[in-house]
Amino acid sequence: MLIGTLSMIEGPHGQPSNAGNATYITSSLRTTINHLRTHVGNSFCLRGFALVLIHDIARDTILQALLPINGNSTLKRNTRYLISVVVLANLQVLWVHIVITRPSPKFLYQRLPSLNCWVRAIPIALLESILCRLAVPITLLIELHLIQAVGKIDIDQNLDTNNQAGGHAYALAAVAPTLIKFWLALPARVILVRIAASMVPDDDEPIVKLDARLKGGGAPLGMFGAWRKDSWARACKIQTRGLIAGTAIFLLGQLVLPDFQSYVPFVPMWFNS
Repeated sequence: MLIGTLSMIEGPHGQPSNAGNATYITSSLRTTINHLRTHVGNSFCLRGFALVLIHDIARDTILQALLPINGNSTLKRNTRYLISVVVLANLQVLWVHIVITRPSPKFLYQRLPSLNCWVRAIPIALLESILCRLAVPITLLIELHLIQAVGKIDIDQNLDTNNQAGGHAYALAAVAPTLIKFWLALPARVILVRIAASMVPDDDEPIVKLDARLKGGGAPLGMFGAWRKDSWARACKIQTRGLIAGTAIFLLGQLVLPDFQSYVPFVPMWFNS
């Protein structure tokens, strides 16, 4: 999440080479890690981690208790989910501000973005979350019917992930929806991150050189102004590597321990994923 986010907002360094290619720190994973270690410290990988925990606790515990929508029907669950995305969208903006800037002496509440930032982030956060929400059930339903068609598993019975065959089936079934969700949501995620980066306070110093389009003199970017193909391409490359590594770990763990997924969920690539 950290390195992929930096790749979405970084601008080119120096003059283009003879081949016409711009230079980016985030073009190389090793260069990015060395840069972060130099400018942030060895604990760079934990930047924003506390805010992710606060986001998850607020979503799963506090809002669940405060929202007046009870029941476990699909409609009510989705309504609660979308409300939580709206309420917590500003925390996603704050997380972007924290991870793309140098350490600040400000307290967390002092760095909370303004109401204007919150309002601008809500539509994109909703779009990204809806795409994630739709990808999983549709892909999983198709998968399970295909599995049933070839006679590997009976989806009319509960899948027992505590036995070896059920655990392996779960692992394979979990990969495709996550891949589809990743590809569907990434463009919206790039737009959200770039809009958030355009609203970074002037007294916060970025870790990497910001894309010139993100320096709008305090005016946040719109949805179409935030999109940039090369930013999406770099983020796609980096996050695909992370997704492949996470998939390998997940499948290996599932092969070794049939109920691995109950202890370690599939690698999260963003909030609500």
